[in-house]
Amino acid sequence: MLHRFVGVAAVLATFAGAVLAAEKVDRDSKGREVVTGLIKKVDPSAKEIILVVGLKAAEQERRAKVGKDTRLLLFTGERSKELTGKEIFTAPELKEGARATVVFDKEGMAAEVRVGNPGRK
Repeated sequence: MLHRFVGVAAVLATFAGAVLAAEKVDRDSKGREVVTGLIKKVDPSAKEIILVVGLKAAEQERRAKVGKDTRLLLFTGERSKELTGKEIFTAPELKEGARATVVFDKEGMAAEVRVGNPGRK
C-alpha cells in the first residue's frame, strides 16, 4: 500500500513540475517576453509563425505575429544573417520543426525571431 502511494505521489509531482515548467515566462533585460519552441507552421499570408512550446504532456501553441519591424536572426555556425519585414518568409531556415526563440514586444507582436544556435566567440 505504501509503495503504491509513493508511486502515485511521484507521478503527480513529475506532472506538476512539467506543467509549471511549461507555464514559466522568461523575460529579457528589457522586460520583453521570450518564448522558445519548435516551429509548427509558418503562414506568410497571415504574417504569423506558430510555435509549439513545452513538454509533450503540456504542449501549448504560441502565435507570433510578424510585423514590418520584426527582425529574423539566422544563426548558422559562426555566421549570422538578419532579415526584416517581408524578407523573413523567404528564409529557407524558417521551416516546420526548426527550433526558434521569439521575443515579443509590449503589444504581443514578434519583435525578434531567432533560428539556429549562435556560434561561440
